[in-house]
Amino acid sequence: MKKLSLFLLAFICFSAATVAQDLEFSAVARLEANPAYYSEDKTWENDFQSILGNSSIYTFAYGTFADNFTYELTNCWLNSDPKYLYSELGTNSYTWLLTANVGYEGEWFSANLGKICTPIGTFEEEFDDVYIDYPFSTTSWNLYTTYQWGGSVSVQPWESTSFTFGVTSSPLAEKIFSKVGVSLLWEGEYGIYSSRWSIHSFGIDGESSRFMATLGNKLSFGSSELTLDEYITKDYNEGFISYLYNINDKFEAQAKVGYFNNSAGTSANFGAAFRWYPLKDSRDLRVHALVNWCEGAIFSIGATYNLNFNFNFRK
Repeated sequence: MKKLSLFLLAFICFSAATVAQDLEFSAVARLEANPAYYSEDKTWENDFQSILGNSSIYTFAYGTFADNFTYELTNCWLNSDPKYLYSELGTNSYTWLLTANVGYEGEWFSANLGKICTPIGTFEEEFDDVYIDYPFSTTSWNLYTTYQWGGSVSVQPWESTSFTFGVTSSPLAEKIFSKVGVSLLWEGEYGIYSSRWSIHSFGIDGESSRFMATLGNKLSFGSSELTLDEYITKDYNEGFISYLYNINDKFEAQAKVGYFNNSAGTSANFGAAFRWYPLKDSRDLRVHALVNWCEGAIFSIGATYNLNFNFNFRK
């Protein structure tokens, strides 16, 4: 499987490079500190990797070729655990290669093939990983590695509604395509309301499959966004409510309350975040400070910078 992954990666990169018409390229660097205090034993986090949180360097490349065809290549070159990051490509774990795919985009139909993002619902899953705040992330976001080899097709029967069907390697299996995952995602925008709902069947080593449903709901009004995300599985349920307020072009504040429920009981977590965009007429630089409480406090202080380039190779 490792040789197959390398072959597919080389084929996608070569095909895109030889016929590319344009390229959008961005490099994103994030540096932060995530000290944690555990209330039960009254100690502070002393693991260096955990303290670095989501410190990382990513690159994103998107473009088109032959008019309706697209290509995408996303990489994470460095994070707080680089040894794990550069594990074998033949596994379903999180590696330096996030996406590498080619696709077709028509008026109402699109398709992608290669290493893609598994079409999982909720608005938490909509963000690129480099913008995820670890103290706010759910158990499900950490459990399901969404970057998997496979394919997806999307249809848009109405301007406000789309459905995406995906067949990928299961994120719950160790080796690529040792188990298969099947996903169906509904996305909609209806006035102030937006949805990202999905259902899944993921194969798992030693078992037949594990089912999951997600319910992503968002209300956008004025300078505010109210988000309600929920994950439903046989073994547990979890979700959160988030309120985001854009104070102005430079500042935004967020409050979040979540829960996790399984056979052992129910736990709650809550937190608040403040973000500042200091650059004039740009949000490429973001400075953040946040805290989340769940059997202890996790803090995060850091900055994220996005450097963008655009190239046009059309004659």
